[in-house]
Amino acid sequence: MNRPSPKTALDYEISRRTGIHIRRVGTVLGAFYRLIQEDLVEFGESRIPYVGTLRCYVKKADQNVVLTQGPFSNKRHKRRIHVRNQIRIYFSKAPQLRAALKEEHMDKYAVDESVDQESLEKKAAGGCPACGSKLEKHGHVLMCPKHGSEPFEKEAWPQGNKPSPQRQNPKSR
Repeated sequence: MNRPSPKTALDYEISRRTGIHIRRVGTVLGAFYRLIQEDLVEFGESRIPYVGTLRCYVKKADQNVVLTQGPFSNKRHKRRIHVRNQIRIYFSKAPQLRAALKEEHMDKYAVDESVDQESLEKKAAGGCPACGSKLEKHGHVLMCPKHGSEPFEKEAWPQGNKPSPQRQNPKSR
């Protein structure tokens, strides 16, 4: 069974999600791809909103290359060509795409390091406050093998000074 081309698969998926006929979707996407191609040729880059930027770099190569695969007319299945320029296209992600790609969210809290060295050593001798395991010292931070630094963490904002999750409009007060 033949696998559909990426363009056909994208046409189908957009048609399915939007309810627009697949031929119309194909026409619009074809125009979109041609615009990206024209931008790369004319300006050396193409910006796609919410996705990122494609940048085209041309480097002088001026070397002979032997191709070992492809539809060649000779029976040896090799072809020697002269390459004048190497063309590379780099992609940089837009902030929206970068945020969407983050797989896991991790809250970070401050580790309380305001105590002196003696009290740290006394805490370490007593073990983890949560499970009693022997603590490891990483620099000035005590860490439990099971709980990490969590038993020693505190909120980054002092009590009462933490900003509210919703912005308050000063006019609505």
